[in-house]
Amino acid sequence: MKKRSKKLIPKYVKIGKFLQIARKKAGLSQGDMKNILGYQSPQIISDWERGICGVPLTSIKQVLEAYKMKEETFVTKWLEAHREELEKLFKGKKN
Repeated sequence: MKKRSKKLIPKYVKIGKFLQIARKKAGLSQGDMKNILGYQSPQIISDWERGICGVPLTSIKQVLEAYKMKEETFVTKWLEAHREELEKLFKGKKN
């Protein structure tokens, strides 16, 4: 049976790379984050960082605290990624 590949979501790829860099700057492994967030496996952290899924809203505050990141920094990056996706969606469409 062929393993189904997971689809990358562009806005999550951009945010995921940003979070991966922040995690490494904080000196944390994916395993460390699994423990901090109470997950059973570090796979979900990997999925965020590769752009397969986004960070659940219920976990964002803990992630930012662990990474010692200001809320404004994350919000700016999140809005930037979503704005790019919306611009691509609406590009060429006329009202």
